[in-house]
Amino acid sequence: METEDGYFLGAHRIPHGRANGDWFVLLGPEKGMGYVLADNGYDVWLCNVRGAIHSRKHKLLNADEGTLFWKFSWHELGLYDLPAMIDYVLNVTNKDKVHYVGHSQGGTSFVVMISERPEYNKKIKIMIGLSPAVFFTKVPNNFYRLVMSFVPILQSVIPLVSSLSTGGSVLQVLHYIQLFRTGSYQKYDYGRETNLRKYGSVTPPRYNLKNVTAPVALFYSENDIFVSEEVNRLSC
Repeated sequence: METEDGYFLGAHRIPHGRANGDWFVLLGPEKGMGYVLADNGYDVWLCNVRGAIHSRKHKLLNADEGTLFWKFSWHELGLYDLPAMIDYVLNVTNKDKVHYVGHSQGGTSFVVMISERPEYNKKIKIMIGLSPAVFFTKVPNNFYRLVMSFVPILQSVIPLVSSLSTGGSVLQVLHYIQLFRTGSYQKYDYGRETNLRKYGSVTPPRYNLKNVTAPVALFYSENDIFVSEEVNRLSC
């Protein structure tokens, strides 16, 4: 499937159980969520956002040459990738709505999508967020100090290497660090001048969580130091 800004995304389909998969099937046929859902009658689509190993193609840019391919944060995942995935699945299956399951960044990008493109509420039967990464105001101080110590390093390597070995962009990491630092769920901060040019304001605008009107179910573990104390804030 192709996004509006030219990225080609990969997906695995499990229409009849135990046939294929990726992250949601790592626990194997008996425990992997993708397999379990398929075995219970669901048509499962495991979609990969840009930068992941199955989604490293673009109609003009090369993921292995230069950094332009990698100039995205999780904002673009919600603005372009999720809508492309949802529309593709609905078109192939001839359905009106999907059940959306998003873990961690999958929750981050879902809220971005609905904030920026609220018309997609009508295409969601239910959003199931597994430890959704939206707010991080309760991050332990020692972890916060450790993360902040890496910011200058990450910012210095952006012109040289923008991809991460796990399949993502350095800007994605910096966008999350921005959440740690500000506690505000907002668009990427490019700096005063670029913000003015891109957003029309010196500070990046906040995402509008009130745009989310589709049914939402949130799940988390109390041992999750990143989001366990933030889920209630998100649900409100």
